[in-house]
Amino acid sequence: MSRRFRVVSAGAGLPHRDREIEALHDIADLEFLGYPSRDELKSAVADADVFLTELTPVDGEVLDHAPKLRGVVVYGVGTEKVDLNAARERGVVVAHTPDAFTSEVAEHAIALLLALARCVTASDVDVRERHKWRTYDDTFQPRRLRGSTLGVLGYGRIGRATAALAAGFGMRLVVFDPFLPADRLTPPAGAEMRVASDLDDLLASLDALTVHVPLTDDTRGMLGAPQFARMRRGALLINVSRGGIVDHHALQRALASGALGGAGLDVFETEPPDFDHPLLREANLIVTPHIAWKSETAALDCELAAVAEVRRILLGDEPLHRVI
Repeated sequence: MSRRFRVVSAGAGLPHRDREIEALHDIADLEFLGYPSRDELKSAVADADVFLTELTPVDGEVLDHAPKLRGVVVYGVGTEKVDLNAARERGVVVAHTPDAFTSEVAEHAIALLLALARCVTASDVDVRERHKWRTYDDTFQPRRLRGSTLGVLGYGRIGRATAALAAGFGMRLVVFDPFLPADRLTPPAGAEMRVASDLDDLLASLDALTVHVPLTDDTRGMLGAPQFARMRRGALLINVSRGGIVDHHALQRALASGALGGAGLDVFETEPPDFDHPLLREANLIVTPHIAWKSETAALDCELAAVAEVRRILLGDEPLHRVI
C-alpha cells in the first residue's frame, strides 16, 4: 500500500475546511494549524509533503525544516509571503490560485471608484449623522465617469477585468504593466485604450488610477509623493492590490492638500492598520477591511482550487498555476 501524503495548512481563515479535507481524503491527511508560532511551524512541516498558506511566511529557514516538501500552494493571488528564490533553490514548486477572486476584486475596485466619484460615502454621512440635505449647494460635486480616463497599473487578470468594467461605463483607458510586454496589453472589446510607455506617462494622463500590480521589491513604495505630484490635481486613487505599494504618509499629505481628490483603499501595509494613522482622518478617503476578494462563492472557489493544485503536486502532475 502506498504511503499517505501529509499536507499542512496555516495562516488562512477560510471557512470550508471540511471541503478541503474531502477533496484530498483518498491520498492525504490535511492538518490545519491556524496561525502558528515560528517554532510550531518548523515542527509541523518537518514531515509535510505540501504546505498551504495565505498569510504565514515561508522562507529558507522554514523550507530547511521540511526536507520532504514538494510544494507550497498559496490561497489566492499574492505570493509575497513565499521566498521564491529559496523555494527555487530547494526544488520546491510554488503555485497559487489567481482565478478565484478576479471578478470580486475588479468589482470592488469599481465600487470604490463609483463611491468616490459620486460622493456616496460623504453624502451618506452628511444625511445620517449631520442631518443635512444639501442638494443644490456645492458641498458635493459628483463626477461623471463617462469620458474620463482610468489609469490601470498592472494588467493581469484583475487589471484586465477592472478595465473591462470601466469601459462599460464609457471610460477611456490608459494602462501600464512593468512585468508584461506592450503587445500583451490588449484592450477590452470596444474600449478606447492607450498603452503608456512608462509609469510617468501613465500618471500624467489619467483622472483616476487603479492599482493591480503584485507586491515585490520593485513595486514596494511604487506610488509616493513624486508620483502623486505627476498626477492631475484632484485625481482619484484606488488600491485593491497590496498596501505596501503605496506610501500612506505621502497619500495622506496628497489628500489633505487636495493634490489628490480622493482615495479608496482595501489594503494596508500592516493589517489591521494603526487606527490613529493620520490618513484615516481624511474625509476624502474610503477604506474597506481587505474584503475585495469576498463573495458568497469566492472562499470555496479559492479553497477547492488550492487543494486541486496540492493534488496535482502530490501526484506528480503539473500545477495549473505554477509560479516557479
